Amino acid sequence: MSTLARTRPVRLTDGHRAELCLSLGRGLNAGLPPDRVLDGAKDVCGGRINRELRLAANAVRKGTGLVLALDRQGLVPERDYAMLSCAEDSGAVDTVLLSLAERYEARHNRWRRIKGKLLYPAFIFVFAIFIAPVPALIAERITAADYILRTFALLALLVVLVHILQILIRHLNAQGWPRFASRLGRWLPFTGGFVRLHERADVTGNLAFMLKAGLSMRDALDELRHAEPEGLRREHIIRANSELIAGSKVADALRDTGLIDNREGYAIVSTAEEAGKLDDGILRYSTACQAVLDDRYELVARLAPLLVFLLVVLVVVSGLVA
Repeated sequence: MSTLARTRPVRLTDGHRAELCLSLGRGLNAGLPPDRVLDGAKDVCGGRINRELRLAANAVRKGTGLVLALDRQGLVPERDYAMLSCAEDSGAVDTVLLSLAERYEARHNRWRRIKGKLLYPAFIFVFAIFIAPVPALIAERITAADYILRTFALLALLVVLVHILQILIRHLNAQGWPRFASRLGRWLPFTGGFVRLHERADVTGNLAFMLKAGLSMRDALDELRHAEPEGLRREHIIRANSELIAGSKVADALRDTGLIDNREGYAIVSTAEEAGKLDDGILRYSTACQAVLDDRYELVARLAPLLVFLLVVLVVVSGLVA
């Protein structure tokens, strides 16, 4: 197989992507050639992507660009490729890689905190699944076969649902939310704020990366338009680009399309635009959105165990009345 033959995207967790971006970014920042950077990254992700890194390094030695070689081996998510390729053209790929490492690490830490909070409640929930039907079994309202079928079927369903949820979240983080899912997420009262915050934080962060890579605002929006799948994010990016073409200021275009949602954010971007430091202003706004997201995920980490304990109560009650 040619080293340039596209393979299926490699499934990596956010933690592993952060590790990979950090290793590559530090190596490039230290002045190492791309092929040696790839060779030096053989221990990242527990060594599970050694083959892909080796093929990418061979492709780089034959004259292929670093970002293209990574993309051909499925190591670059489609939404990151546009930013990294633009950064490579301007010689700022190390900066973008380090910024992406911070983003993936932050996302990984959010879910790790939630999982940590759910560990004990999940154990209690599984314990309740096996204990709840015991009174009915002792009273001979159900048979031993019914007990086994009920408990293991419920446990298997739980495992399948958790696995599907993990795959879905990983896919949506990498490929973006389709239009119907975005609209549904915005409509639901609890998820609406998360969906909008994620959009603002991700899109403005991507714009800041591209501006730091040397692109103009219109070119950056155009690159993002190609990178984004069909959905509300893409529609907002297209609208913002249209307003820029019509002569609007960047801050006005981002505010009118909902990519900036408050006066403070508008003031930050507008002031930076007037000072000729638009990339820094947009990055500051994106960082502020990420901080708000961290606070909301921390709230979820505190509330999620209560929800699981509520499910435990429902399981126990259902077993008593069965």
